[in-house]
Amino acid sequence: MKCSYAVLIAILVLSAASSVGFAQEEPAPPCAVAAWSPEVLQFYGDMPAINKKLAQYDATIGLDVRRVFLVIVEDESGAQVSYFERDAENEDNRKVLSWTTESAKDFKAALEQSLHDRKGKGCAGLMAHDLLSKEGADKLKPGAPLRGKVSAAGAVKHVAPKATDDKGYKSVTIIVLC
Repeated sequence: MKCSYAVLIAILVLSAASSVGFAQEEPAPPCAVAAWSPEVLQFYGDMPAINKKLAQYDATIGLDVRRVFLVIVEDESGAQVSYFERDAENEDNRKVLSWTTESAKDFKAALEQSLHDRKGKGCAGLMAHDLLSKEGADKLKPGAPLRGKVSAAGAVKHVAPKATDDKGYKSVTIIVLC
């Protein structure tokens, strides 16, 4: 019985908190869960080493079930920021927008700040698209769609094919949004 009373009290407290504005306002589906769970994964090394790491994470990253994610490939020559969004007409495909820049440092900092400031409200994917459009507005280019099953290594290879076999030191950032 003690457990039942504790559960009842917790439900009442949460209900009261929600009614006075303390509970988190939830975004509309399909972002209701994803808005609370963006993830950032960053890997360093040469591409063969990074690809091994990406293969280990593919099952847990879950890019195939997310609507929007970003891939950022950086090395000494610059950065490529790529935005992937599930195609509404063909859910097996991802539309791709890419932007090449000297550094993605400011974009990543702005994205992190924006995610933090929003505190799970609204669509993280739309917010990232808006931010990317502002940062790289004149250089944002549509790319070939990514077709079929999505993997982190496959997404990197899709947007940076020359980097895939490169032995130079790189950073690959996967930002899983909604």
